[in-house]
Amino acid sequence: MRFHIQFLLAALITVTVGSVQAQVPEYLGKYKSTPEDIQAITKVSEDFKTALINKDTVLLSSLILNSSILFSSAPAPEHIKNIRKKMDSNFDGIFSGGVPSFYQFLSTEKMPIEEKFYNLKITQDDNMAWVVFDYEFQMDHKTQNYGIENWQLIKNADDQWKIISVVWSVHMAGK
Repeated sequence: MRFHIQFLLAALITVTVGSVQAQVPEYLGKYKSTPEDIQAITKVSEDFKTALINKDTVLLSSLILNSSILFSSAPAPEHIKNIRKKMDSNFDGIFSGGVPSFYQFLSTEKMPIEEKFYNLKITQDDNMAWVVFDYEFQMDHKTQNYGIENWQLIKNADDQWKIISVVWSVHMAGK
């Protein structure tokens, strides 16, 4: 009897899932994308890496829509709680400073800096795109941290792809 009930439940779930999938409009999941745009977005990622290696804040700023974009790691909930407890009861997990702080760091750091990208995936739909990749951030040729990074980009009025947000996870090397 128990087997029959489990079988009937499994069949009911399969039929329900199948009917939900059948109701999805065919245009969902089909994105407007061109090889030229994918190539231009890929170039943004290559220029980003080059800007870090050369500590070229002018090149880096040319890739970003403006200095006020979201540019932050995604701190762990326990880290947010710790900052709230010790320093700022209103801390929401987004560090202030963002892009300008990164420009300052890049322009004053004496050690070589490099960010390596792995498993780069670009999804484009018309004038919007997402770039997701595994990263490894290095200083003095040693990995400091790694994780996953996610960019959102838009195509502006000049037909240039610009980064409008950068968010990344952080795992410290050796941990």
